[in-house]
Amino acid sequence: MQPSGRKEQATAILRAAEALTAREGWTALGLNVFGGNEAAIALYRANGYQVAAMALRKTV
Repeated sequence: MQPSGRKEQATAILRAAEALTAREGWTALGLNVFGGNEAAIALYRANGYQVAAMALRKTV
């Protein structure tokens, strides 16, 4: 069955990236996401990802 919604498509891509990471013998996969991208953050957290670093910025 093909994924139909955006969340399902994103999850399928994430799973493929994780599989490639494992096949290459790497032990971790890191992702960058903008702080305001709540949908992506929720997707990543739902798939077991945790915050590893945080950068803050202020326009002056």
